[in-house]
Amino acid sequence: MNAVQSSCMSSNYGVSHGSFAPVELASIVSAIGEPEFPSKIFAIMSASVGVDYCSLYRKSGCELVELGAEGALPAGQEERVRNHVRYVVNRSSMSAQEAVSTETFRTVNLDGPGEGTVGQRPCEGALFSARRNKDVFSICILRGPGNDPISPPALQWLKDATEFLVAAMSRHAALTLEKPDLVPALSCLDKIEGCVSGDGSLSKREGEVCARILYGLSTCGIALDLGIGKESVMTYRKRAYARLRIASQRELLVWYLTKWSNRGIGRVGDSAKQGVA
Repeated sequence: MNAVQSSCMSSNYGVSHGSFAPVELASIVSAIGEPEFPSKIFAIMSASVGVDYCSLYRKSGCELVELGAEGALPAGQEERVRNHVRYVVNRSSMSAQEAVSTETFRTVNLDGPGEGTVGQRPCEGALFSARRNKDVFSICILRGPGNDPISPPALQWLKDATEFLVAAMSRHAALTLEKPDLVPALSCLDKIEGCVSGDGSLSKREGEVCARILYGLSTCGIALDLGIGKESVMTYRKRAYARLRIASQRELLVWYLTKWSNRGIGRVGDSAKQGVA
């Protein structure tokens, strides 16, 4: 377990962890900002409570965004169940006094006249929500048709765990939803050059050539702008590509935009994970 994970599990953060084992906490924290984050939440929910489906949401004003979902829904009814879950999350509300709100529900009777087998049992569901700044984050879990409702002890366990899970969801959303504004990244030559040459990966001249490539100048244009020959431009470009282990202008653009997005804040995932509170 690394220092970031240990600090996230510290009682200094004032967040209830429910009955999570340390290894479970570590698996959640290490997945923040990564594609497997929803599957880690689902795995713990499934092992601890016994659920068939878990979905995560952020509600910001009137905008509802699904942060991820994992598990199995009744065959042939997936879209209907998802729509009903979104409806439940959308209409849910929290009072200013509530730290965590809970709600149990059943999905609508999935089949009706003329739509297959009448009377299929609905899914048993539960919704847990908590505020994070101005947003409301929700965790929805389902048990498929034929399963018992979620027991009161299991509901209490989930309620105790909600604040910690929402803290992790908030950081995950910040990493995955709040994209940087990349318009300035390609519109100002001075800023491009500063970013390209900022960490010493390239020599001064190699950085100048790459910056002008990204700015959209041709080989002749770069040569005129820098006062060097076209052959020199091609030589500096070749050296720069070799240093960066790339082989095309497209790869240069990908490298640069990644560098631009992460500049000045170190490893983004680590800095965000430190704020799970």
